[in-house]
Amino acid sequence: MFIKKDRSISDNDTFITLMRVCQEDSTIRQQVLSMAHLDSEDRNHLIVNLTQHLSSQGAPIEFMEAIGFLRDDAVAKKIVDLLD
Repeated sequence: MFIKKDRSISDNDTFITLMRVCQEDSTIRQQVLSMAHLDSEDRNHLIVNLTQHLSSQGAPIEFMEAIGFLRDDAVAKKIVDLLD
């Protein structure tokens, strides 16, 4: 599963929606924050496994891209800043 790196977060409506859901649903917020708090290596490993699982379950590519943005350390930090 490859995630395009040439799209910015602001171009991904699903990512924006994910952030809104995180603000409204404490369970999802905690799961996303848990991923964002991981060190880079562990977070990237988890995201690769998660996107492979989501792909096998037929999840929308946009959702997997939104999750994939967490691979970027700066994005993970921003998520922590926004949601913590």
